[in-house]
Amino acid sequence: MKIEELKRIFCENLELLNKNAQWLLKSYEKAENIDFSKKELTDEELEVLETLSNRFGRTVDVLIIRKINEYSKRMNYCQYD
Repeated sequence: MKIEELKRIFCENLELLNKNAQWLLKSYEKAENIDFSKKELTDEELEVLETLSNRFGRTVDVLIIRKINEYSKRMNYCQYD
């Protein structure tokens, strides 16, 4: 893989990571308002936590899985799409 292609892939992944981080921050800010001292959380509060968890997982995916995929392509290993 040529350096130009690697730079393009890097920039695409960085842009995706930035977008995911922005959404993750929005979810985190909503979750900060939850009162965890209550005995039970409302359905809406649980949904906020679920969204935060999903967005965190997606961000980790961008950071780790895509990096592994890039490395495998660069080294001409098997590709995961």
